[in-house]
Amino acid sequence: MEKWLVVSYLVAGATMLLMAGIIVGLSLPSFMFMGTEVAPVRPNQAINASGIYNITKANEIVTDYFDKHQYYENIYDCDQMASDVWDQAMASGLDAKLVVGTVNRTFIPGRSLEHAWVVIMVQNDQWLALDPTAGSFFLYSDEPKYYSGLIFENPAKMQDFLYHYTPNGEPIFTNIKPLEKSPYEY
Repeated sequence: MEKWLVVSYLVAGATMLLMAGIIVGLSLPSFMFMGTEVAPVRPNQAINASGIYNITKANEIVTDYFDKHQYYENIYDCDQMASDVWDQAMASGLDAKLVVGTVNRTFIPGRSLEHAWVVIMVQNDQWLALDPTAGSFFLYSDEPKYYSGLIFENPAKMQDFLYHYTPNGEPIFTNIKPLEKSPYEY
């Protein structure tokens, strides 16, 4: 009788662990991003020299990028552009994160994913939003919606999330006719 009781407890425990694993697995998207808000640059706090450098460098990156790149809706749009600016910011020594959300309405996690942009740390965990598709940065006082959304630490995590957990995230495969002979034979 005692062995039966022990086995029953073990089976019940294993079942609970399995169910917990399934629940966690179904809610995986919530574990892929870092949070939903970043602290904006505070206008009443003095910005130190490195903070001013970070703002200046970030502005140079986003305006230069905007001048040299083209937005193509559903082909090469905000998430790819944000990834490019993230890469340039990181290569310049700036701490950057990617944000996916909305700037047109209130952010609702998991339902308001219409745009992607970058935030860079200015100083002391204060962030500045950069929008590569607009070629500008936005202060919290002007556009507070740029400071909430799903925050990703790198493009791979953002793209993995967008690819697996958004409607129509699957790639479209089409038939591409291969070149039949060497281009030099045409």
